[in-house]
Amino acid sequence: MPKKKLNTPKTSEATNPRKVEIIGIIVMAIAVLLGLSVLSYTPEDYQFARSISFTDLFNPDTNSRLVKNWLGPVGAYISHFMVYLSFGYTSLVLALLIGYNGWHIFRHRPFKDNGWLNVLSVWGMILLSTYLGWITTNTTVIENSVWAGTAGVAFSSILQNFTSSIGSFIILTVFVIITLLLLLERDLQKSIDNLKIWLDSLQDKMEERREAREEQKALKAAEREERIAARKAEIQLKKEEKEAAKAQKESDKKAKAEKKKAPAKEEPATEPEPKPTIDDIVAKSEEAERERLQKEQEEVKTLDTRPKAILEKPESEKSSEDDEDDME
Repeated sequence: MPKKKLNTPKTSEATNPRKVEIIGIIVMAIAVLLGLSVLSYTPEDYQFARSISFTDLFNPDTNSRLVKNWLGPVGAYISHFMVYLSFGYTSLVLALLIGYNGWHIFRHRPFKDNGWLNVLSVWGMILLSTYLGWITTNTTVIENSVWAGTAGVAFSSILQNFTSSIGSFIILTVFVIITLLLLLERDLQKSIDNLKIWLDSLQDKMEERREAREEQKALKAAEREERIAARKAEIQLKKEEKEAAKAQKESDKKAKAEKKKAPAKEEPATEPEPKPTIDDIVAKSEEAERERLQKEQEEVKTLDTRPKAILEKPESEKSSEDDEDDME
């Protein structure tokens, strides 16, 4: 007889996506733990962690309580390796890269898409650590080598032995610029063209800002000249007003002085009139009487307005006229 097939569910196809998501979550959790251990690194933690045995981990009074790392003794070992022995605080790039890959896995994206990014990120971490190592050994900006790590300082020293301090600085600077261009755009020629376009636009913006500053300066200069001219005009006006007021006061003083001097000059010229005598009074009265009589005679003459010819007719004419009246 043929064997019966068992109706077992196909769990492999259903659970495969879930497994990928779980793996992505685990990878992101590891990245978070690495980042916390690097951020909380303290040089003394490694000495305390080395003095702890496995059985001391279960004793609350051991030196494990003296470890300040956020992940305890385990974090002290991890941070000592990543920060002190490797690439200093630039090891955070590694934690970020692991977290990004975990997110990529969680989103069911192909892992090979991040190949170029992973290579450039690791290279950039090593290059940045070496650059900080050069700064630590040649300047006083960074005095603690924990920023570059032992590996970064070692790489910087080896490069300086080959190319001196100035040559190594130029080489590291060129590598940093190239790495940044490759991170932004994989096509180096396209990145250079974009950089040229950006530099041209930056130059245009700087030119526009320079013109704007010159216009602003010209405007401020014009406003300043206007203020100065207005101030000068105001000062001139006040000066003229003061001069006019001064001249008015002087003229008033002169007028007052002339008024005071005028009566003093006229008083000596005026002499008191002599009192009239009796003869003068009689002469004046006679003269007034003659004037009165003369006026009366003139008034009498003006009253008789008839012509003299009529008034002086001969008596013969009068008598003939009387005869004519009788005959009538």
